[in-house]
Formats: sequence, structure tokens, C-alpha cells
Amino acid sequence: RGDPREAHARGGTSPAERFPPPAPPRSAAARRAGAAGSAAMADLDGDDGGVVLRSGAGRMSLRLERASSFRLPIVEKDGSNDKTGAMLWPGARHLAQFLAHEGWGGKRTGAPRVFCELGAGTGLCGVASVTGGYCIGGVLTDGDEDSIDLARRNTDANDVTDVHVQRLLWGDKDHIAATRTTLEGIPPAGAASAELVVLAADVVDPCMEDKVCEELVDTVVALMQGSAWVKSSCLCCFVDRDYCRTFRRFVRFVSDAGLAMELHAWEAFCDEAPLMDAKLLRLTRVAGTEDGALDRSEKLAILERNEKLAEGLYQHFRPPKEAEEEEPEDPVLAFADAEDSDFEEGWGERSFADAEDSDVEEGWGDASI
Repeated sequence: RGDPREAHARGGTSPAERFPPPAPPRSAAARRAGAAGSAAMADLDGDDGGVVLRSGAGRMSLRLERASSFRLPIVEKDGSNDKTGAMLWPGARHLAQFLAHEGWGGKRTGAPRVFCELGAGTGLCGVASVTGGYCIGGVLTDGDEDSIDLARRNTDANDVTDVHVQRLLWGDKDHIAATRTTLEGIPPAGAASAELVVLAADVVDPCMEDKVCEELVDTVVALMQGSAWVKSSCLCCFVDRDYCRTFRRFVRFVSDAGLAMELHAWEAFCDEAPLMDAKLLRLTRVAGTEDGALDRSEKLAILERNEKLAEGLYQHFRPPKEAEEEEPEDPVLAFADAEDSDFEEGWGERSFADAEDSDVEEGWGDASI
């Protein structure tokens, strides 16, 4: 039962008080209705996995199965047993809030909008986009079979229609073609064209190799291309975890593909700053680059524009010039305690002397220890 003082600090004296039983499942229309509240998302880690999205227009309750604890390893050292898709990450929370806020009430006019979520994991963003009315349907995709099963269960639990779940490995042409076929079949009969939005939350992370980052961007571009879409874009939400090292590489790949970045500031759709300073960007094709044929000057112009935006997001986006020009430190560089070692000029390379009485003489040709 624990210390009563600790229970009081958690906000209740029992799990039942902290996490009341969930209400019975409701229709999508009923979940969109509700009392007005602040624009924020409350994540309730009860057994039911409830997630609540609130905006000035209403309150949305979703049932979301996912892992609720970081106490166990989510990835083994060899990369196996990857359970990252079962977690609810800050980027997905932030993007879901945007989708709920922008689509609330289903008052959208014009071409129907469909989504394709990459690395969907729990499927929160795709489910929220349809429940809130931002999209009429779409496809949840992931490369992990366990994540696909999880997204399918969450889709069924929230009773959303026209939401498909299928496997998509980034860069795989067959998978991309199959996903496009599914997407193009979602708009209702008679719709001349549709708008596509690619959802990508928490997919830009420090573990990415350049090849994976490039395949991600190539997949986004391949999905956005084609005459089936009257308009297309990608909503990418991420958290900087390595002092912009990964984000800098991502910006280069995005610019090389002819995609321009635009920030959706959190102040426009929430009252509270997002967890871990998550950033939401919209990627769109630059006019005149739809055929994919870009010369060097065009790529540099897009890169300059995107880097300027990135510098506004993070003061540390562009490292100092002295840090770029500084030669990487030799891992076998000598460390000398000034009290015990005497260094004289004339070494060909740096050396390390770790001896009680070390006499260093001139004329060494190579580094010595």
C-alpha cells in the first residue's frame, strides 16, 4: 500500500481514486462533442489507456492501448525486441492535439482529406485525425508487426471507419505502391480529387543512420507525388535529443528532395508548451519541383530557407565555426599531470608519459607512450 504521504503526493489514496473507471465506448460523433476546455492533452495512464484531447470546441476521449512504463528495456542492445512503437511519445501527443484542434466539428469544406501515418505505433495521430474530423480516413503504417497489431486493436477500440492498417518499410517501392493504392480508394465515389497529409511523429531520432533518414524522406515524397492529390503535405513532429545533430541531417535530406519547411507554433493550438519542447513542421513541395529534377542552385536555395527556419527554432542548430574547423581529438592523446611529467619540444606527435620519473628527450619521430 505504500506510504500515505506518497499516495497523497500522487493525487489520491488508491488507484481507483486516481484513475476512475472509463466510460463505455461512444460513437465518433459523441466523442467529438463535450464541454469546452483548455487546449491541452491529458494522458491518463490507467489500465484502460484513456487519452483525452481538449480544445476550446470540445473534448475527445480515446481508448488507447500502449505500454505505460519505461521501467523495462524497450530495445535490446542488438536492436531486437524493439518495443518503441508501443510507447506514447511527446511528438505523437503534440501532433494529435493539433489534429484534434484543427479538425474539430467536421466543418471542413473542399476536397476530402486522407492521411497516411508513418511509424504509427499506437496509431494515436491517425485515430485522432478521423475522430476529430480533420481527415475522412487513411492508412496507419509501421514496419513492426507487433506495432501493426497494436494499431489495429486501437482502431477497433475507437470504432473509426475508413482507417486501414498495413505494413510499410520506408524506401520499399512495393510497400509504397500498395499504400498509395489503399489511399486512393478511400475518398468517396464522385470525388474528383483528394488532399493527402502524411503524418510522421517521433520518427526523426538520434538512432537513425543516414540511409534510414534518406529512405524516410524518399517515402514521404513518393506518397505525395501523383495526380490523385489536389494538394499534399507532411506533418512532422519531433523532439531534439542530440543537440540538433540528427535534425541537421534531416533538414539536408528534406531540402535535397525539394521540400520546404513551415513551423506550426504551439501557441496557435494549445495553451501549454508541449512536452520536451516538441516541434511541429509542415513539409510541402516547392513550386516547380514536382518532377523531382532539381539543379544545385535550387537545392541550395531551399536548404538556405530551411536552415534559416531551423536556426529560429534552435539557437544551437548551427554549431560555432570554431567547433566545425577544430580537428577531431585523437583518442590516444596524451594527458600529463603537470606535477609529475616534464615535456620538452621536438616531439613529432603528441605523447603520453605515465611514469613516476619520466624524462622526455627531443627527437622522437612518432607518438609514444
